[in-house]
Amino acid sequence: RLHLIKLDAEGSPNEDIDRIESHFAKLAADFGVRKDETRAAAIAELATLPEDSARVLLDRALANDAKPEIRKLAAEALATGMRRRSRPNLRTALGDDAESVRKAAFAALKTIEAETPLAPVRAALTSKHADLRKLAVEELPALRKISPLVPGLVSEKLRDGADTVRVAALA
Repeated sequence: RLHLIKLDAEGSPNEDIDRIESHFAKLAADFGVRKDETRAAAIAELATLPEDSARVLLDRALANDAKPEIRKLAAEALATGMRRRSRPNLRTALGDDAESVRKAAFAALKTIEAETPLAPVRAALTSKHADLRKLAVEELPALRKISPLVPGLVSEKLRDGADTVRVAALA
């Protein structure tokens, strides 16, 4: 936020003060609007901005927006911008109630942590949602050459509470 104070002819401050809001303040205000299109446009714009303030706003949208579509867009924007500092928030989003948000958060983690491909899979294996655990188990065979931990992770999921996860671990 910038305050512009005009000076009169004698150099004394004028009572007319102009306040100029930052672009981030406008984008943050857009998240308070009820229209999904406005919030989605704000996310699209934030995805293109490299500043950390943009990441903070995207994290806030991922965690707090009421609409799963907007949270999904926020996760995708974090992946597009390779926002490494958002990894804890993306891990939290693996427990989201909406399946589309969980999958977008998992995809974002895989994109951001491409150099350590086992890390996002291990995070997804601990999810409370069976669909995400199943998806993570299905990723494990491709990672067998990368880590000796993979067979143990697969065998752990043979005792999973969800039958879809156990069947995926058998495959």
